[in-house]
Amino acid sequence: MSEAYWLPVECTHSMLTTFLRYIDDLVTEFVGIEDIPEFTTHDFRHTLNTILDEGGLSDLLQTEWFGRSDPKDTKAYQHTSPEKKALIIREQIKNGEAGGMLAEQIVNLPISIQDAVLEARVQAVHDVGTGLCIHNFSQLPCERHLQCSADCKDYVWVKDDKKRLEEQKRILAITVQAQETVLQQKQSKRVKKSLDWELHNEKKIGVLTKQLKDNGVVEFDPKAYLEELSNA
Repeated sequence: MSEAYWLPVECTHSMLTTFLRYIDDLVTEFVGIEDIPEFTTHDFRHTLNTILDEGGLSDLLQTEWFGRSDPKDTKAYQHTSPEKKALIIREQIKNGEAGGMLAEQIVNLPISIQDAVLEARVQAVHDVGTGLCIHNFSQLPCERHLQCSADCKDYVWVKDDKKRLEEQKRILAITVQAQETVLQQKQSKRVKKSLDWELHNEKKIGVLTKQLKDNGVVEFDPKAYLEELSNA
């Protein structure tokens, strides 16, 4: 494996401006296109951010690489089209790089029809924090609002997605805590209204535990994690 030495090299604004000064000549010589749209250094930052995002670089590393202080600012520079997002997750599901009910179904289908099923099922991709929703809202409203990680058929996740790891831990810890409260209520003499919530939590804990394992976390202590957050 060779090391890409250019990655850690700082590219200054002056260097980029000089490069863009000659970009018309470079495109004409190597691509054969004489007239290209105007392209500024700021546009180039958007393009780089989008390429890095599609390549899987975490928001934290992108933020650090561009010298920003807030990862939220990095999101504004990512412009992957909905069609490209759908294409990427289809490939990840097909290659076994994603988890979820659909991913489990695809594995058991003949290879000859996998692409057709994926194209039919994955036409949209929505970020839901701990994972991704592939529900097509243009055809049907969501029937499971806010139950994404509770064993929903439209919920998928990338197996090694470190940028979602902290959110997965946080939601799992909160859900485990909520489940403990539900189980305590079951012991009381009050009218039991917690069965649905208990089943919901069980599904959610199961799915999020799978996600953590797919993200390299085998042992996780929810109580210790919440204590660590409160002491931070």
